[in-house]
Amino acid sequence: MIVHLGKIILQGIDQGSANFAQQVLNNIQGIVPGLIGQVLNAYLDEEVNRLLGRLPYRRRRHTRSQESLGQCSKCHSRERQKFRRDGHYHRHLATNYGVVRIAVPQMECECGGKVHYEFKTVSKRQRFWVDAQMFVQQEYADGQSYRQIKSKLDRRLGTSVGLRGDVRLQFAFSA
Repeated sequence: MIVHLGKIILQGIDQGSANFAQQVLNNIQGIVPGLIGQVLNAYLDEEVNRLLGRLPYRRRRHTRSQESLGQCSKCHSRERQKFRRDGHYHRHLATNYGVVRIAVPQMECECGGKVHYEFKTVSKRQRFWVDAQMFVQQEYADGQSYRQIKSKLDRRLGTSVGLRGDVRLQFAFSA
């Protein structure tokens, strides 16, 4: 059985087996982080499109010169007409569905400096997506200890989460 979901293909499920539902669930759990990553990447790219005032491969001279929220680290310019895309860097973000790899867009000024911009989708140094943060806050509100929350979060994410820095800092920002 092959099911097409855009670019994703589900296969290898034996419909006659006793654990068919478990096989389907495992396939879904394997696909969801990839879909979340695609959606987050699309949002990040859309933020860059709005910041620059143009779509990819559109010339800068065909857009109006306006100030933007981004700023060049070298010449301190805020004119979006001077900015251009400069590839992506990859980072990981923990969600309730697993760890997602996202590609964060970079921008460059015509002077050669890097353009600094605070994305609304994912902030700088953010390790947990909103759903994982809400899970931690809910568990804390239910009276769970830091160690219990860490243990549950480790199982959910399939990776080890630092007790001191990651879990406790979330409460400082949420209070």
